[in-house]
Amino acid sequence: MGKKKISTDQMNEKLILGMSCFYFWVIAGVLLLGIIIGSIWDFEISESLSNPSTIGDLFYHYGNVISGLIYPIGGVCIFAGLKNKGDKYRKLANFCLIAIDLYSVYYLNDVSGKYLRSDLGYKAGESSVMLVILEYLIFAALIVIVSFIFYKLFDKTKTETLLAAGLVIIIAGILSITLNDFLKYFACRPRYRYLITLEDPAAEFKNWWEMSPYLKDESNFRSWPSGHMTRSVMMLALPMIADLFKNRKKSVKIVLFSIAVLFIVLLGYNRIHTNAHFLTDVCFGSLFTLCIYGVTYKYAFSFVKID
Repeated sequence: MGKKKISTDQMNEKLILGMSCFYFWVIAGVLLLGIIIGSIWDFEISESLSNPSTIGDLFYHYGNVISGLIYPIGGVCIFAGLKNKGDKYRKLANFCLIAIDLYSVYYLNDVSGKYLRSDLGYKAGESSVMLVILEYLIFAALIVIVSFIFYKLFDKTKTETLLAAGLVIIIAGILSITLNDFLKYFACRPRYRYLITLEDPAAEFKNWWEMSPYLKDESNFRSWPSGHMTRSVMMLALPMIADLFKNRKKSVKIVLFSIAVLFIVLLGYNRIHTNAHFLTDVCFGSLFTLCIYGVTYKYAFSFVKID
């Protein structure tokens, strides 16, 4: 049978990231409400929730490793989709898989490398070549294991949906991180952990709209928006990924969606709890990334063809 283009009247019209549009708008509404509340009581909320702990620090250090593993899954989607198109696409499939996996290793090192090196025993000033190699091997092993598991789970006959899902993950992920980094430099908002080292923290507090572009280049002046939350929203791709499994079950999608939402909520609380961000930082980082993923999904899947 020939392939046909999905029309706007078909099932993809009411889906965003594999789930009903209703859930998308509920999440967006909650984040918008958080921005409104935080715009009034940001400083007071951080004062109330500030209480760094060992468990909190662990999640702080490695939380984005979990969401970052969505990248190699996206790479597997593109690899499987291209490979299924025939021999002439095999080299491109291999190239894409290797390139995305290398980027994933870089990404994991960027968000958690220094913490892993420290936990492996690194001390400032000492030679650490072997520790760096071990660190990269650990991240590479995680990527290989996750990629292998999902490759086995995927229905390789879903060529177009595999490609579309992979492109959504990679394109939206890179766009959202790039935008986040730009906004951080534009806003230069002092973090709460910096403010509490001052004699009068409240006097130096800035609301998210009180921007001072390029005023400071230190991490302590990169509070708004939260990069960790930008990355955590990648977890909402899990229901879309579940649609690619050999045995599609609605219950699996619901479970994965619930896990993704719980993860985002916990990480958002953790960012405030560990003095890294204010409520508006957390909600803005999540909301604009959610919108980027939503738009990318709707556009990519408007061109998907059913096998």
